[in-house]
Amino acid sequence: MQFSLIDVITLIGIIQGFLLSFVLFRLNEGNRSANSVLAGILVIASSVLLGRMIIAHDFAMHIFKWISFTDGIIFLFGPLTYLYVRRLIEARKQPFKLSFYHYVPAVLYALIFIFLRSRTEDQTIVLYQKGYIYWIFNSFEWVGLVSNFYYLYRSSLILRAYKKQEKNLLSYRQDFFQFLSIYLASVTVCIALWLFSYINAYYLQRFFVHINYNTIWFAIPLFIYLVGYFSLKQPELFRVKLSVDKVASTNRLNSFEVQRLKKRLVTIMEDNKLFLQADLTLSDVAGKIESSPNDLSWLLNNIYHLNFYDFVNQYRIEEFTAAVKRGEHHNLTILSMALDAGFKSKSTFNKAFKLYMKTTPREYIKNLANQIQAA
Repeated sequence: MQFSLIDVITLIGIIQGFLLSFVLFRLNEGNRSANSVLAGILVIASSVLLGRMIIAHDFAMHIFKWISFTDGIIFLFGPLTYLYVRRLIEARKQPFKLSFYHYVPAVLYALIFIFLRSRTEDQTIVLYQKGYIYWIFNSFEWVGLVSNFYYLYRSSLILRAYKKQEKNLLSYRQDFFQFLSIYLASVTVCIALWLFSYINAYYLQRFFVHINYNTIWFAIPLFIYLVGYFSLKQPELFRVKLSVDKVASTNRLNSFEVQRLKKRLVTIMEDNKLFLQADLTLSDVAGKIESSPNDLSWLLNNIYHLNFYDFVNQYRIEEFTAAVKRGEHHNLTILSMALDAGFKSKSTFNKAFKLYMKTTPREYIKNLANQIQAA
C-alpha cells in the first residue's frame, strides 16, 4: 500500500485535530464554553478526514458501507461554527445555545443513512437503478452547502457587528478578531471548493486536476493547522459583550447631567489618569463616574463626537507626547513609552498616533527636535 503526499498531510491533520480537541476539552480556564465548541468542530473535521482516508484505500472497501457515515456530520459544522463565534464574542452568564432545529438536517441524514445501509445488496441496487439514491444524496449535498453558507453568513454578520461596536466599548483591540476573520475565511475557501467541485462533478461532468473533491480534503488539514497555530499563539481569547443597548441620539441627558458627567470624566481621565489602564472598558469608566454605560456612550457620541476608543486614545497620545517633550525618548524606546501611556500594542499605538497627530511617532520626535534646535 502506498501513501501519497496528500495522505501524509491528511494523516498529520487528523492526529493534530484529535489531539488539539482533547486539549481544548480539558481547558478549565479562559473561554471554556467556546473552546468546547471549537473542540467539537475539530473532532468533526478530523472524523470526516479519517473516514475519507479509509475509503480512499482498497484495504477499507469492505467497511465503506458504514465509514461513509462520517459525511453526515458535515451538517453539524455550520451550526457549530456559528455557535463558536457567538460564544467567543459574547459574554453571558449562561453560554449561548442553539435550538434543536439547527441540528435537524444532521439527524435526518443519519436516519436515512441507517435506512439505506440496512437494505440488502439487491434492494440497494434497485434503489440505485431507479435513481432514488442519487437524488437523496444529491439533495442532501445541496442542503449541506446551503446550510454551511447560511451559518457562515450569520457568523460574518456577528463579527461585523462586533467590529462596529468594539470602539464604543473598549479602549483597545481584541486579539481574537484576526483569528476569527482568518478562521471564517478558511471555512469559506473549503465550502467554495466543495461547491465548485460538486457542480462540476454532478452537473457539468467535468474534472479538474487541481481543483476537485480531493482539494477539499487537502484544505481541511490546513484549516486544522490554522486553529492549532492560533491556539499556541493566543491560548486565551478574550470576550466582550457584542453591543450595548441602543439609545436615543437626542435628549437622553439634560444640560445639568451633561455638565456633571463631563466634570467627573475629566477628573478621572486628567487627574487620576485612568487611561493608563491598558484594558480599560466603557463599563469601567461608567462605574468610576457613577453612570451607566449607555449614558456615557451617549455623552461621548453626542457631546464629544467621539467613540470610546478614540476618546481614551487621545489622552494616551497626549501622555506620550508629554513624555517626549520631557526628553524621556532619549532613555526609553518608543514602544515602552507607548505601553507606559496605556497602549496595548505597537500597531494600535502607531495607528492611533497617525490618526490623531497626522504623522508618525518618529517623525513627530524628529520635527520636535528640529524645532528646539531652531529656537
